[in-house]
Amino acid sequence: MKRHLFHYDEVVIGSNLASILYAYIHELPLIFKEDNPPKAYEYLDKEFPLANLFIVNEPTEIKTPSGLITKGMPRQTIYGRLIYALSLSGLVPASDKVGRIRLMEGNKVKVATERARMFQFTYNTLRVFSPELVSGLSVNKKKKGNNIIYDHFKYKSKPHEYDWIIGEDRFVERIVFLGDNELVAISKLTMEELHDFDYSVVPLRYKIRGIMSDSGISHRDTQKEIVLDFTERQVYNIDHNEYTAPDGVIIDTRTEEEICQLHQAQTSTLLAAYPWRLIHQFSDSNGMIR
Repeated sequence: MKRHLFHYDEVVIGSNLASILYAYIHELPLIFKEDNPPKAYEYLDKEFPLANLFIVNEPTEIKTPSGLITKGMPRQTIYGRLIYALSLSGLVPASDKVGRIRLMEGNKVKVATERARMFQFTYNTLRVFSPELVSGLSVNKKKKGNNIIYDHFKYKSKPHEYDWIIGEDRFVERIVFLGDNELVAISKLTMEELHDFDYSVVPLRYKIRGIMSDSGISHRDTQKEIVLDFTERQVYNIDHNEYTAPDGVIIDTRTEEEICQLHQAQTSTLLAAYPWRLIHQFSDSNGMIR
């Protein structure tokens, strides 16, 4: 097993967009694990403060039964671009193949990758955005929260023009229509509800049919009802626990909006590091990243 030792004044640990934005803005090394990347159908808010980063938050129009909703750029796009920029600048030293992250004594972090490589980082400050990824942190208070559930179905109905249908409660908050007659129902359920039959795939199928019918989507003439064939359920836990951080470790719970709002516009050396790649690939004629 190969070992690599690095020392930094500040190191960032995270898997969410907030950690990536913080590392990008402050040009800091990021210990990054792709735990739950943004989905292709998730978007920033249209007012998300990206202008200080010289990034264009291009609007996206989404068709719903209640009319058009305007969102910003896909979260997947900004997520990928910033990771790309950090990687080119040498600020993702363990790549995205991190397997285990362990906090050690003496301001040290040990990182094992999926390729049997070992990295050790010493630091003055360790900023953790995703404490659930780190072994060695003590949970001060456990808090129950909702899980995000993505239920995928293949469906058959008459053609329609909708991208989303917004639900009215946590069990099917939103239905997103994808290509090839596929949809995903997004819910937020407690752990108890997740194991309750009333929130399983069978009642879910009936609920989706009802929501689609109420929105004016009809079954095909050759069928008696909208056909829904379940394909996959993805469950992601939202960590609500409170952690006790040792000296030198900061548990950062700020949102990506808060991080961007606090940043003042300035020229980034990350953009200057590889102008022939970053600017040419991402920017328009005014130097704004698209």
